[in-house]
Amino acid sequence: MFKIIQSATFQNITKLISGTVLAQIIPILAIPILTRIYAPDAFGILSIFIALAGIISISSSLRYEIAIPQAKDDANAKIIFNLCLIIIVSIAIISFLITLLANDRLYGAFNIDKSFSFGLFYLIGFCILFSGYIQLGISKAVRFSEFTTIAIGKISISTSYVFFQLIFGLIAMPLGLIFGYVIGQLVGAVYFLKKSISWTLFKFEKENFLQMRANAKEYKNLPIYSAPSSMVDNFSSQLPLLVVAASYDLVTVGLLGIAYRVTGIPISMVSLSISQIIFQKIASDEGRKPGYIKKILKQSILGLLLIIIPFALVMSFFGSALFAIIFGEEWRLAGTYAGIIVIGLVFQFIASPNSVVLSLKENIKLGAFWQILRLCTLSITLFFGIKQDFEIFLYFLVTHEICIYSIY
Repeated sequence: MFKIIQSATFQNITKLISGTVLAQIIPILAIPILTRIYAPDAFGILSIFIALAGIISISSSLRYEIAIPQAKDDANAKIIFNLCLIIIVSIAIISFLITLLANDRLYGAFNIDKSFSFGLFYLIGFCILFSGYIQLGISKAVRFSEFTTIAIGKISISTSYVFFQLIFGLIAMPLGLIFGYVIGQLVGAVYFLKKSISWTLFKFEKENFLQMRANAKEYKNLPIYSAPSSMVDNFSSQLPLLVVAASYDLVTVGLLGIAYRVTGIPISMVSLSISQIIFQKIASDEGRKPGYIKKILKQSILGLLLIIIPFALVMSFFGSALFAIIFGEEWRLAGTYAGIIVIGLVFQFIASPNSVVLSLKENIKLGAFWQILRLCTLSITLFFGIKQDFEIFLYFLVTHEICIYSIY
């Protein structure tokens, strides 16, 4: 046991999870205040914004950032880093232009009052730019096992966006939740920029572009398979909320958004932190040893079960009462929703960290196939489920999540 505690893997996990937990505790502690400042429909608009921005942000570098920890040496990793940066800026600009053209249609599709939230969708491009650079900074930190840097970055992001959401709420600023969120992303981007400024300064020489093209070709499966797969995965995760937004009202979206935020975000962030460490280990020389990957994945599943089971039981039996006490009586229904969706999140929590195996070059096609399968089955579930009472609709979603992640 003492040897395990002294191991580099254990210490890395401890650092990253400690930072991640703190980064999540800060906004969760602020929710009881925010729910008394902002109405449920304001949280509904925030949920829609994060969903739309997240679908694109996840692949804003065409997933080339995955190659940074895998690169043969630091010189090639730096080339890939700058390739990612060029792609992120390009996609952010394209996204901004698209929102200019589709602005009115987006307001109509999600039943949002344009007079109350003018300029909402224009912020998506900036959010993509900031979150894309954060992903780059994290990938670079993973390469050098700088897990303290990642932890501090996440804490900076959460602290910043909570602070500004509170300030904007107190002065009754429209879209205060969204502006606070975007500012938090900006703070995170600036933090990781400072940590990787020496990598960001790129000399525009012919030799550098030749190396960039060579690396882009070597990891071509990432934009061909992994990027679409990640977008499909994120789209699948956000699709239920977007369907609810289009089919119900902003209050329902806000209640469901808080339910996902309190249950889903802490779960996904802890699993993501472990995924980053597992990925670093699998991508190392030790990860090529026979049986090593299987051993690491088995340990992660057992550890995650110990974390998630108590949390899920509490949410299932006491969710509505806890939400009413902590966030206010008008949020009791959100606790009921949380008690339902947490069942499916248990299976997602256990399976998600192991997805790093499908991020490796040799498994990318298999991962893409599973993401397409999930989207197809989810679309069918939503088609039939949306016609039911809303809580029945949620049970349709949970049943789908249990089945699809059991296959995973």
